[in-house]
Amino acid sequence: MDLKQLFGERIKSFDDFLRSYISRIDSPFLKEGIEYALFGDCKRFRPLLVFASYELFASDTSINSIKKTFPFAAAVEMVHTYSLIHDDLPSMDNADMRRGKPSVHKKFGEGIAVLLGDGLLTEAFRAFSIDDIWDGVSRTKRLVLSGILASAIGFEGMVEGQAMDILYGKIKSPVEKIAEKKTAMLISASCEGGGYISGGKRGKNLMRRFGLLLGRAFQIIDDIKDHLSGEKRKDEPSFVEVFGMERAKEIALELLKKGEEMVSGFRNRDSIMNLIKFLRDEGI
Repeated sequence: MDLKQLFGERIKSFDDFLRSYISRIDSPFLKEGIEYALFGDCKRFRPLLVFASYELFASDTSINSIKKTFPFAAAVEMVHTYSLIHDDLPSMDNADMRRGKPSVHKKFGEGIAVLLGDGLLTEAFRAFSIDDIWDGVSRTKRLVLSGILASAIGFEGMVEGQAMDILYGKIKSPVEKIAEKKTAMLISASCEGGGYISGGKRGKNLMRRFGLLLGRAFQIIDDIKDHLSGEKRKDEPSFVEVFGMERAKEIALELLKKGEEMVSGFRNRDSIMNLIKFLRDEGI
């Protein structure tokens, strides 16, 4: 399944918003790197989850209505991109390629890559304070949204998951816990934020649980793909190594099925169902 073909209008509109947003940044030394990191061969999976989760609870699912989620989706994408830049560094995964081109530290050097990641993380949270980019989303709601994102990526979320990943060769933390912290919590925040904007507390709570299921499945599928491609690094946590290939596939399918059941009663479920199908088709 090609996400750009399926969600082309949304991705283009979101990318236009993201380009407009970063055009505000007056940093001639880093501007090229910001654009390089944020654009390329990007699926925009997490922003699409924001839009689809919003859609579930919204009475209006037009692109103009969905645009009110763009600032939150942009914050999510900037955080995700920062995490990729830092994850690719020589001190972490030491990856040469990202999004179909040389990774940021290969293009601009390690020091600039660290600063670009730091800047994107900071910029993601500055976005919540800029009134003119939010279409009818109150400051009170924005405060909750910033808390959703921060809780997912800090010392009790993605940062801890990355640390558990780095130290896996020494401490052998459960792969389920690493997957939840490193991957699932940001995916869950994407769903939770989108659901909250349109569905309030109900949307927030339901989509947080849904997102954790989807995020765990996402990490298992990623492990399966790495195993099949031979890209798994030494001492890296892997569901395939712990459970075996067939059981890893079974667990991922079980998680996706539970996610489908959670949203099956919604009228505006097509987008979220297509994103579940995308994951299922990716590597299982």
